[in-house]
Amino acid sequence: NLTVPDLNNSSIGDFQANPTGAGAGAIATGLLRGARDCTFFLVRTLGVFGREGYSLNVAQGDLPTYLIGPLSPGDFLVSGTWNQQYADLRAANIVLDGLPKVSDLTTAQKEALTGFVQTMEAFDLSQLAATRDTFGIPIAVDIDPTGALAPIAPKAQVYQHIYNLLDSAQTHLQNGG
Repeated sequence: NLTVPDLNNSSIGDFQANPTGAGAGAIATGLLRGARDCTFFLVRTLGVFGREGYSLNVAQGDLPTYLIGPLSPGDFLVSGTWNQQYADLRAANIVLDGLPKVSDLTTAQKEALTGFVQTMEAFDLSQLAATRDTFGIPIAVDIDPTGALAPIAPKAQVYQHIYNLLDSAQTHLQNGG
């Protein structure tokens, strides 16, 4: 049987079943990777949208032609400006939900990790808000992924939520030492 689990990389499901400090740290590291990937993609893609830049990569030489006609919601230029951020927000909520059950971290370590994760949530939401401006975005995303969709929050509510997250993160980081 060639179907074996990836023993080098634990899954989010593993963390949900058996929350550990190492699992929480691995997911937190993934939030950083997601932020780096998102930032690169947004700078490149939004530069093309704004006509400030073009991707001259031979493998992506047709990027400007995507902008000639209407964009499809399934197009990578559209979905690529939100899918990683929401995946990171889901992972962040899984860490925050599982953190009380983690027994191998001190209270200060849990506080510091909570502050870090909330900071990353605010970062992802700020990227989403910047690309959606007046359209608004879903912010109540700690919900069942198979349930009803999160409501779209207006711009002012989104930014207030980001400010609240950053204030809470600061408090948790200070409590974490």
